[in-house]
Amino acid sequence: MPDADDQVFHARSLLELVELRPLDDDAFLAPTTWSWGPRLFGGLVAAQSLAAACRTVGPEHRPHSLHSYFILAGDSAKPLRLEVERTRDGRSFTTRRVLASQDGSAIFEMSASFHRDEPGDDWSNPIAIEAPDPDSLALWDEPDAEPVNGYFDMRPLNKPIGRYAPPPYWVRATNPVPEDDALRACLLTYLSDMGILAMALAPGASPIGSATSLDHAVWFHRPYRPEDWHLFSGGSRSNSGRRGLAIGELHHRDGTLIATIAQEGLFRPPR
Repeated sequence: MPDADDQVFHARSLLELVELRPLDDDAFLAPTTWSWGPRLFGGLVAAQSLAAACRTVGPEHRPHSLHSYFILAGDSAKPLRLEVERTRDGRSFTTRRVLASQDGSAIFEMSASFHRDEPGDDWSNPIAIEAPDPDSLALWDEPDAEPVNGYFDMRPLNKPIGRYAPPPYWVRATNPVPEDDALRACLLTYLSDMGILAMALAPGASPIGSATSLDHAVWFHRPYRPEDWHLFSGGSRSNSGRRGLAIGELHHRDGTLIATIAQEGLFRPPR
């Protein structure tokens, strides 16, 4: 664990991003990292919040969904405190609520549900992935794209927009990840916020001056293997009142649906 510096400690790797320092009464201190600016990356806060919830749940219950709201922009130079509320412990389902705060102000909140595996049908709408092989595509190697390129190998199907590579893209972790379902769900949560806001724009949308994530949801359908290639794809579903909704899907290379992602964003015109 990195050393604390005025209660802020910075991660050096993807796995360290979801390492948490216990405080008291189901509260944790989370590492921060520089993203594309002083703001904390929303996917990081979501992943850390899920990690905090997982620390209070037995391994027999795996994350199956999360629903969250971005309240205020996070600051990468300030301590991030995560407080977990044990909403319910059940035999089949367990529920947790997590509040992320800085300087005593809430910046993010999440409800996460965990499910003990049960026997049943294993079916999803089968798809044939019609995309170039990831090994035939160029690596997205934008110098200012940290932290993405340090943790994931991304191969966009379309030309990136500046420092952003919105879906569709192939993606896999750059380093091995331990066999830990909770940890892997946290890494998927981090990945789930990479580019989805850009997908929420309406086709042919007018120029925008600012874009802000409002809420974010993930459904974990099947175990995620980060070292394998996955295709992140999707698109806009609605735009109204300056709010845009995007639905994303993460498919394994063999076409299996691993997760469904939804995010609504607020888009305002240039001043």
